[in-house]
Amino acid sequence: MRAGLRAQSRRRPRPDRGAEQRARLRRQQRRADLRKTRGRHGMSGRAPAEGTARMPTTRLTHWSALSPYGPTSAHFHTGVTAAATAAGGVPDFEIRTALGRSGTRSMDRVTALAVAAIGDLIAQPGATGLVDSRTAIVLGTTAGSVASTMRFTRDSLTEDRPYLVDPARFPNTVMNCAAGRSAIWHKLRGPNATVAGGRAAGLMAVNYARRLLATGRADTVVVGAAEELSSERSRIDPHTDGSTGAPLSEGAGVFLMHRAEDTDATTGLELIGPVYTRMVPEADAGAVAIEEATRALTRANLDPASVQSIAITGPLDLGDRAIEAFPDAGAVLRPEDRIGDTGAAASIFALALLAQGHDTPVPGMLRPDTSVSGVPRPDASVSGVPRPDASVPGMPRPNISVPSMLSPKTSVPGMLSPNISVPGMLLAGIALVFAYDEHNLVTAVVRVHGGFQ
Repeated sequence: MRAGLRAQSRRRPRPDRGAEQRARLRRQQRRADLRKTRGRHGMSGRAPAEGTARMPTTRLTHWSALSPYGPTSAHFHTGVTAAATAAGGVPDFEIRTALGRSGTRSMDRVTALAVAAIGDLIAQPGATGLVDSRTAIVLGTTAGSVASTMRFTRDSLTEDRPYLVDPARFPNTVMNCAAGRSAIWHKLRGPNATVAGGRAAGLMAVNYARRLLATGRADTVVVGAAEELSSERSRIDPHTDGSTGAPLSEGAGVFLMHRAEDTDATTGLELIGPVYTRMVPEADAGAVAIEEATRALTRANLDPASVQSIAITGPLDLGDRAIEAFPDAGAVLRPEDRIGDTGAAASIFALALLAQGHDTPVPGMLRPDTSVSGVPRPDASVSGVPRPDASVPGMPRPNISVPSMLSPKTSVPGMLSPNISVPGMLLAGIALVFAYDEHNLVTAVVRVHGGFQ
């Protein structure tokens, strides 16, 4: 009997390992492809050795922005080309009005801004065919929704029991909530990532998106950043004498990013090489920024004299150092001077300012060696855009003096009064982008092509 049982056990069919072997083979093939891709494109921000092939570039071909100018890209374009100033919340943006009542009961404002900006991007002519279910999303943030985190924590402390909180609002306290819900809302099933970095987060997100494209993990990436304005944020960062010299604002900006060789587009911003990041004390940020920019231009075989424009977000003196180092730059742009401190979205808005300069001659973009007395008037406005001193609903405005809202007697290199026009001042060629926040200095080199779609 025992012999029969042993014989029977030998006759047991072995499990079919074909599926497991096929899965293992596919993993090995993917690793081999990834090694080839890394060797061809590179993975890190380090420069390639002299004489080696340069990393293929990536291109940003479509964009969308919600800003203090208004809730659409058209408002942003109109505000920038009119050299108007605006600060505070995105006007006329109500979550349920913009996105509908379904699925928005517990949605926080920063998530709604991101969802709306991505929806506006996808709906643009030419973008619909480029976005599919495999499209990736990379969003920059400071700390997610500060308001949601503080309110949820407060409820857990003030309610009769710590657990008597609204569970539907807990996801809003997670840093990657905006990116995750945006992907679910728009049915984008590609890689999904959130990059935290304050005002530099937008450029960091662009570099993360570049790596997704370089390694073949995505063919198209929606990349950008979002920041909300709330009383909680104003208490944490009152900016009565902040280094940016600008009042707090909110907004969201996103771009559609591809490998340059995969698109036939002849317009947009072309990211030349990786985005470089260094940890630097604020006192040394200006000098190190120039050093990093010069090194990045050398790596790309570009002459510093070829720099046509500069976009900066961060301390006030960072722009002064850039003007001194690159006197041939035709325009120096700072989003804080136009729409206030938009936090994590600031460096994305710096790219968006570059995106405006080749559609229309932009008033207020002046060569830095020209002295102009008079800056954008505080009462300059665009239809439907609040004045800079307008109050934000539900948020008391402190009686503070904001250095960026200057008097007409102040002379500011690089800025013009809204009623002055520089004929033919179209941004094109090589541009430098700097972002600095909390010891993070981020530098990028981009090539500005023709007008955006």
